[in-house]
Amino acid sequence: MQGMTIILTQKKIIFFLLFLIFFISCTRKSNQLANAEIHTATGDSIKAMDVVEPFHLTLIYGVPISFYKMKYEITDKNLKISDISFELLPDSVVYETQLSQDILDELSIINMDTLKEDYYTPGIMDGYYISVNLGNKTVSASNYYLVEIGFVVEKINHLIPEKYKIWYKKEKVSKQQRR
Repeated sequence: MQGMTIILTQKKIIFFLLFLIFFISCTRKSNQLANAEIHTATGDSIKAMDVVEPFHLTLIYGVPISFYKMKYEITDKNLKISDISFELLPDSVVYETQLSQDILDELSIINMDTLKEDYYTPGIMDGYYISVNLGNKTVSASNYYLVEIGFVVEKINHLIPEKYKIWYKKEKVSKQQRR
């Protein structure tokens, strides 16, 4: 009977050690992902965050002086672009496409937690504004360049026709910010 108790105790210890090894390896992978960096086409890098499930990102891009306002909505299935220029009318879907898992993987690790809610360039009264909502955080920029938003715009612009592309150029916006 004592021999049987020793064997059961040894099995429990082995099970516990295997569980502990598994737990530690998962924690390390999670920490590696959280500390990862994404490199953009413009040479910037942004810190990654843990994946948000299910994925949902909304980007609003507008030029107030022309009443131009578009909504780019990305889910874990597709990208949908809607014209929301006239707030009294229902949204009008103008383009829709399926997304690859690679794009979703890249977008899902963007870390917006460290960003403020609003960025703007003082002294500029016209121009454009852009707002990105990911998870529980919305970040808005008016005539101001943010690497994180630039990365999202870069990914969206590679997927859509020319007439729906978002104008968000680092060089021009950064020049306005320095004024």
